[in-house]
Amino acid sequence: MLVITLALAMGADFVMLGRYFARFDESPTNKVRINGQYMKEYWGEGSNRARNWQRYDLGGSTKLSFEEGVDSYVPYAGPLADGVQTTLYKVKSTMCNCGALTIPELQQKAKLTFMNEIKVEPYIPDEDYDNPAMVVDFYEFTMANCLFLHGFKDTTLVFDMFFRKNPDNQGYSISAGQRKLNFHSLIATKATRVTGLNTHTPRSVMEFGTRRAQGESAGNDGAYAAVLGGCIGTANCLAEMKFGAEVKAVGTVAHSFIEFFPTEFDAFKAFADNPDSVSLLLDTYNIMESGLPNLIKLDDYLIEKYPNDPNRRVKSARIDSGDLARGSKRLRKALDAAGKPYIKLVASNGLDEKKIANMELYEHAHFDSYGVGENLITSASDPVFGGVYKLVAVKKPDGSYTPR
Repeated sequence: MLVITLALAMGADFVMLGRYFARFDESPTNKVRINGQYMKEYWGEGSNRARNWQRYDLGGSTKLSFEEGVDSYVPYAGPLADGVQTTLYKVKSTMCNCGALTIPELQQKAKLTFMNEIKVEPYIPDEDYDNPAMVVDFYEFTMANCLFLHGFKDTTLVFDMFFRKNPDNQGYSISAGQRKLNFHSLIATKATRVTGLNTHTPRSVMEFGTRRAQGESAGNDGAYAAVLGGCIGTANCLAEMKFGAEVKAVGTVAHSFIEFFPTEFDAFKAFADNPDSVSLLLDTYNIMESGLPNLIKLDDYLIEKYPNDPNRRVKSARIDSGDLARGSKRLRKALDAAGKPYIKLVASNGLDEKKIANMELYEHAHFDSYGVGENLITSASDPVFGGVYKLVAVKKPDGSYTPR
């Protein structure tokens, strides 16, 4: 109700509100539906319907005289009591924005400016601007300003934080994180299911979803929450830098690295120069006809070159396409037959807790660990944790609390 507040600020003693009151149930006009919207008939002063001699008879020879009036419709606004209360809130809020709590104070402090005198200085966005305090709903500042002006700047409020339902309608949720409780709890809860902790069947899972997270911060915080939920590491290097060695950066190798070299074996051999992380990718060309023979050839080469250094061996092999369960069984059988049971098998590609469980329970897959990406970092099956907070008490000056 900016018009009402403006009138009061300019010194008005009263405001004509005929059109305002015509919108409510209590006005004597009919409620009609026009173009799908409920309206109320509005008889403005001087309109044909509003004319009557008691109001307009000027006496003498002038007789009746009518000013130009309005006979139209106004949007329907429901009960008067609700509308007046909302209007008062809006008027008081506008007054607070002017730094005033009373009408005399408003008239003293308000600054009225003609629109043609306003010089707009365009705000130039700055992508380097970073102030975490501004990551907040605008109305938080509006409410805080009003409370401050009403003298409540040092008042302690107590809120109850809760959530409306468990993710995926499961029987539990994990409370995790402080500043980002909703997101951390969502990803940590999802991670407990992916890692099998919720069914007491733990499995080794690496979080691989940073590049498909909803932004950089989601990638970093999601990696942290995934480790809280049971993951053994993350592909996100920055997460380890931010949160420490417990959020360990891990990984294997990409298809592009394999394709860069003339042959798959050349790529494997070059990668083996990094002795602490010889973890290969087998499905760039053909898992059984190319990837597996080249893996065995490389490991034999390392044994011959470093016979007394058991660390200079192929640690693991990952497959990222095809029939993962069938591939794992064939690889495990072939590697064991070649005397290489120490080479671990890793699976990735669109995995989640259901796909992993199905491979293990029904297809008898033999993987030692899994890389789970977008379905974990976004909690794709239920991507919103409905956390809310509600005011439950206000602390009084004497130290007691008033329930709300």
